[in-house]
Amino acid sequence: MTRCAIMQPTYLPWMGYFALIGSVDVFIFLDDVEFSRQSWQQRNRIKTQGGAQWLTVPVLLAGKSHQLIRDVRTDETKHWRRQHWNTIAQSYAKAPHFAEHKEWLESVYQGGEERLCDLNMQVIAALAERLGLATRFERSSTLAKSDERSARLVDCCRAVGADEYLSPPGSFDYLEADKAFENSGLALRYLHYEHPQHRQLHGDFIPFLSALDVLLNEGPASGEIVQSGVRPPYTPEELRAVRRAAAAGGNAGGQP
Repeated sequence: MTRCAIMQPTYLPWMGYFALIGSVDVFIFLDDVEFSRQSWQQRNRIKTQGGAQWLTVPVLLAGKSHQLIRDVRTDETKHWRRQHWNTIAQSYAKAPHFAEHKEWLESVYQGGEERLCDLNMQVIAALAERLGLATRFERSSTLAKSDERSARLVDCCRAVGADEYLSPPGSFDYLEADKAFENSGLALRYLHYEHPQHRQLHGDFIPFLSALDVLLNEGPASGEIVQSGVRPPYTPEELRAVRRAAAAGGNAGGQP
């Protein structure tokens, strides 16, 4: 059985994003849908001496409404690269494994990719490698597919020879509504992830940060820690029951 996941490329993703990557054979970057401003596509959080802090990549938007993710360019007039690197370096200088990752991480912020999508995919691939993940990456823009929201996911899965689609739980509502997987012949499952704790600097543990936090604090153990939160995936029926219980209890989630 070949399992596939499909997600928008996000900036410095959290541990659950890499848990999803590590749970599939093929991971497809959804790069040909509309960009969502001030979303995880352009920002994430790290832990600083003052607590969790957002790092947001400025992008060029003037006169560019309804851009596809693959077309969005970073705004290099804002000097954001230096600011992000300085914040990361200052916040993690005393992390046990900062020194061994400093060179490649600093190189990310020395220029190069000016399309946000390419930057995100570059960083995700680098982090995945350092977390010990050997998943194959593809881009949805290179695959033949439908223009309809859920049907395009089915077509992407078929294009890479997948038998099962592992979805982030945040997609449950629209997949339920569209029902594209019901007669597709593909199994639909949802990631079940329970955020593990790990060593952190600067006080009490804060969850749902960029996976940089676990990598720089835990080093070679970080991949195993990330995957330790993976549980057997939910069927649609199981996740429906979990969501009903969560709604009744008022529980909220973190990152997608």
